[in-house]
Amino acid sequence: MASLVEFEENKISVLRTLSQEEEETILGYIEDVNFIDQIRGFYQHLTVAYNDYLNWKSERDRFKKERYVINYISAVSEFVEKWEKYSKRKSERNENNKLAEHWKERITNLYDNSFEYRFLYNLRNYTQHGGSAITGTNSSVSGDYLYMKREMFLNDFKVQKVLREDLEAMEDKNIVVNTAIDKVHKELEEFQNAMATKDLEEEDNSGDSQKILLSSIWVLEFYNNNQIGYGKLMLDLNDSQEKVNQGEESFQFQFREIPYEYAKGLVRSAYIDFYLKGNEFFNSSNIPYEDNGKIYQGAKVFKANGVEWEKIKEIVNIENNKYCALYVPIVLNKDDKEDLNYQFSNSMERFIQDKS
Repeated sequence: MASLVEFEENKISVLRTLSQEEEETILGYIEDVNFIDQIRGFYQHLTVAYNDYLNWKSERDRFKKERYVINYISAVSEFVEKWEKYSKRKSERNENNKLAEHWKERITNLYDNSFEYRFLYNLRNYTQHGGSAITGTNSSVSGDYLYMKREMFLNDFKVQKVLREDLEAMEDKNIVVNTAIDKVHKELEEFQNAMATKDLEEEDNSGDSQKILLSSIWVLEFYNNNQIGYGKLMLDLNDSQEKVNQGEESFQFQFREIPYEYAKGLVRSAYIDFYLKGNEFFNSSNIPYEDNGKIYQGAKVFKANGVEWEKIKEIVNIENNKYCALYVPIVLNKDDKEDLNYQFSNSMERFIQDKS
């Protein structure tokens, strides 16, 4: 029989022994969430590179600091290329699969909307042609930072036009490299989650996406109900603690992680947003909708296809006859909901204020 254990700060706590039925249930949900384990690995490799890069803070040698930067921006390029090849293979095998088109759209939007990503993209090309990833380090009240001299970067390398315009418009003489890396890493996490969700949507079996979403929600609820501290929950498939209690001196540990972070990423990506136009406003007991110019504002919570959806943002503009709302799975925690609320604020405000 298996046990449920929690790993926290090099300590293993046995939470309880599982019945055979409960063990099989948990393993089934784990398998569902790990259905796309291949693409999960794309971001895991990038995260390993990012965690390694963070060692620059404790490194005194400037050239070793630079090596951390070069390794990370190379990992970013590899991450993007893996997604490109994976998406193209999916679309080539099935002409109805639009994942390759979605990849192109997402990466174009990232390049167009993120100065930091444009900078790192060009910085990698620069280093491949013999340039330095950083030109110096400095300290301030807010901490240490790595920088690239703007003029050196502009003069020594054929920077892409749009980035050149960005840099020439900058007031600062230095580009803070570590700030750019931190921001891009977060943007690529969002990119990963969006692509993973789109991959599920494009699967031939249309039921797979919903099944994995429900399994991901189950994993989050399981964590909420069973986590004692702040550690990782795992299955001890060999019931090691019981063997210790029985005095066995030789046995193998066999742990299986319950994929909380990955499940949360999938659930975070499963939002529903509404952008409606109309000239009268009413209330709906379910989802928001528009009917013959009448806008029916959605309920605070509604349930569809086994998922409870919670409205976390709603804007009404009677003057412009517009309404928008954002729903996310109710199982998400407060911080995730606030983060998603913030992410959608700009697009919703633009829609609401547009008089067209």
